[in-house]
Amino acid sequence: MKRIEGKKIKVVIYEALLIEFIFFFLVINNIPDFKKISDVIMENRIYYDLENITSKVYSKHLLGCDN
Repeated sequence: MKRIEGKKIKVVIYEALLIEFIFFFLVINNIPDFKKISDVIMENRIYYDLENITSKVYSKHLLGCDN
C-alpha cells in the first residue's frame, strides 16, 4: 500500500454494502459510476456486470470459470 500511495495512484473500491472510506481509499457502491471512473479493475472472480469492459478487467480466473 505504501508503494501505491507513494506513486499517487488513486484507488477506488467497489463494495455494494459499504458507503465510507477504507484506509483513505474511496468506496463506491454504484457499479456504473465505478466502471466509468476506473482505468484498471482487479477482481477476485469474474463478475457478470463487468463483461462490457473486459479490456479493463484483470482476474485470477483466466478461463472465466470458478475452478
